[in-house]
Amino acid sequence: LTTAHSMDLYQAAADVVARVQRREGAPAALCLGATYKNKRRLLALVSETLRYWRVIADVLKASDVRRHIKLAEPLVAVMVHDLLLGPGIKCGGKQKQLIIKHKARLGAELARLKIRAGVTDVVDLIPPMLKLAGCMPRYVRVNLLRIPFQDAVDQLAREFELTASPPANLCKLPKNTFCRDAHLSDLLVFGPRTDLHEHPLYTDGKLILQDKASCFPASVLCPPAGSVCVDACSAPGNKTSHAAAVMSNKGTIHAFDIDSARMKTMQRLHERAGVTCVKYHLQSFLESDTSDPAYSNATCFLVDPSCSGSGIVGRMDDVFEASENEATNTTAGAEETPDGEPAASRVQSLAEFQRSCVLHAMSFPSAQRVCYSTCSVHQEENEGVVAAVLEANPEFELSEALPSWHRRGLVDAGLTEAQAKCVVRTEPVQDFLTGFFVALFVRKGQAASTSSGAAKKKKNNKKKKKRKRKGPDDATANGKEHATQ
Repeated sequence: LTTAHSMDLYQAAADVVARVQRREGAPAALCLGATYKNKRRLLALVSETLRYWRVIADVLKASDVRRHIKLAEPLVAVMVHDLLLGPGIKCGGKQKQLIIKHKARLGAELARLKIRAGVTDVVDLIPPMLKLAGCMPRYVRVNLLRIPFQDAVDQLAREFELTASPPANLCKLPKNTFCRDAHLSDLLVFGPRTDLHEHPLYTDGKLILQDKASCFPASVLCPPAGSVCVDACSAPGNKTSHAAAVMSNKGTIHAFDIDSARMKTMQRLHERAGVTCVKYHLQSFLESDTSDPAYSNATCFLVDPSCSGSGIVGRMDDVFEASENEATNTTAGAEETPDGEPAASRVQSLAEFQRSCVLHAMSFPSAQRVCYSTCSVHQEENEGVVAAVLEANPEFELSEALPSWHRRGLVDAGLTEAQAKCVVRTEPVQDFLTGFFVALFVRKGQAASTSSGAAKKKKNNKKKKKRKRKGPDDATANGKEHATQ
């Protein structure tokens, strides 16, 4: 890069950091919308600056050099990052001189910081959840609307090594290696830091870069082809497109969101993914009319409302908090929670909103299955909401979500042991994915009929096998089940 282009990069990165600081959005989305052309380089600098934000802030405070540097805080941070932790400051002019003259003092304070923390590597100064982000496996959903699963695997196997025996710790999946996911049939797992943003399969919409936990809701809800589904809080739209793939683009998905910019982004991504069964509604789901004929046959509901985001690995907006233990704030775009609330009050406000969304979904006349999910680890937003919903609407009960998953709900949060076994929890450090929660509500009588259908199908399959041993038979098995994988 020329010195002029380097300064453009620093200024663009500083602008994104400032917007993240103001909680205007996630780093990746803000970098994507920036005017700077090299999005990958921009995102790399922004992400690394934010990962080391507290380290940089502590060094600047201890060195007391900020009073000599009359530049905005975000710009100082990205330049100090490159000075101390990166390739060195690449720009020229007054800005570089303002920073570089303090290099010895800044370096000495960084060394003292490591000594005080008892570490030898600066990476050990990063908060645990941010540190974990750099070594997490990369999950990739094969978009079955664009390409058969095996075709995608075969094409990827020409460039990456496909292993049938991945390590138990997926963070140790070797570079340039991938495997099939153990729980979801349309998901692949790649080694940490695998970048597929410019891969033809991704740019053609055949691969969706989506965290494994985020793939749970559509898999658990499993709306049948031809059904009418509602996605209550749809943007950025990956769960919506996953539901469309589960439905084979047959039927209708009503997708709600309150933000026009996010809605446009979602529509653009859906177009690339080949999603054609979605009707978009720029309004709050809570304002939707349950008596509207458009929703009279809606049976399946995805409810993934705004939450604290406390389970997100590498969540960057939290780096600006004074304490690592302070609870996280609402995700960008959550209109329902007032700014400035104490953390505990904020979580409680979110839980009330989440409860309202689930109960509103249940109030639609044909609602049969409601999948509730969050990327939170707080009991108040998870088991607490489920318990409150079950108490408020006795017409619904829990059905076991994703039976093959090992980590279930917490009993001491308002649920019975049997109810807790029905819901799903994920834990970032042990499960190698986002902290997540999923619960599947079904209208009473539905779970029994589903189980009955599954049992009948199993019984008929046994009969068919027995008949095959005796000779051909034209009898067909009846009974259908909702697969929750």
